Parts: sequence; structure tokens; C-alpha cells
Amino acid sequence: MQTTTQTPTQTHARKGARRIRPSISALVARALRAERARVEATFAPTWCAAPASAPVLRAPQDVATYLAGMSGDPCEQFAVLSVDTRNRLLRAEIVSRGDLNSAIIHPRSVFRAAIVANAAAIVVAHNHPSGDPAPSPEDVQVTKRLRECGDIVGIPVLDHVIIGARRDGFVPEVCSMRERGIL
Repeated sequence: MQTTTQTPTQTHARKGARRIRPSISALVARALRAERARVEATFAPTWCAAPASAPVLRAPQDVATYLAGMSGDPCEQFAVLSVDTRNRLLRAEIVSRGDLNSAIIHPRSVFRAAIVANAAAIVVAHNHPSGDPAPSPEDVQVTKRLRECGDIVGIPVLDHVIIGARRDGFVPEVCSMRERGIL
């Protein structure tokens, strides 16, 4: 007598049972649940307090010293420095990298970094690869737009610092939008 092995699918097919496959709606629901869990984990409240050793950003020169590495970069970069109520740095994040003379900035990415860090306020900064820290008309426009968005979200923009070339090889030249009265 010969014995044959049958797979479970063949067995169910022989007995007239229907093979159960997940429906498209079940697959979509599973994908949505996974995406929702990922987003909730990303935006979960993080009650992070700045450590006692965190730098305090009191002046534009403090920002330039912290981000001194940006001054030699050949591409424009835009950074968000999230601070607590005492201006202690909670988190620093580069939210945009551009090309030689521009970087695309969207308020959504700027304030997402601040919200995730549970920041009381932000300081934004970017470099000018040309070495000249003077603000362009686009820099002024972005600063005003970020200030308006910060007022809506409840996270004020304390300053927008533009970092130029390094003087004496150490500390870069800076331009503060607050000191110029633009912010």
C-alpha cells in the first residue's frame, strides 16, 4: 500500500474546505495599526529635563560656539536648538541640508523637533557657506514665518542666528536676527 503526503492546503481542498486568506481590508487594518503604534511611540510624551551639564544659550555667540562645526561646511544647514525654560539645551537637530546657497525650511519640520523635545522655546540657526553672516531677504522671510508659527504653536522662537566664517580660526562670525530687530 502506498502512502502519500499531503499539505494542509491540499487536504482542505480535497475536503471542500476553503483556504482562509486575509482580506485586503484586514491587511490594511493591520498596516494602519502598525503605523499608528509607530507614530504614538515617536510622539509619546518625553518628560526630559536638561542635565545640569547642558549648555545654557544666553547669547548668539553661545549658539555659534555650540554649532561651530557648521561654519566650515560647504552646504547650507538649518538647525533647531530646543531649550527649556532656563534656556538650557534639551536637543539640537539639523532639520534641513541644502546646497551652496539655500536650504528648504518648512515650519512643520522645525516645530516637530521642538515638540518631540518638549521644548519651552527654540533657537534656530543656519550657516552661510559664503562666510558672510548678513541675512538675505529669504532669511528674514523665513524668520518672520517661523515666529508666526511659534506664536500659534506656543513655542516662541528666541533667535535666528546666522553663522559665517570663523574669525581667528576659532569662533565664527554671527548675525542675530533678534539683535538686528528683525525678530
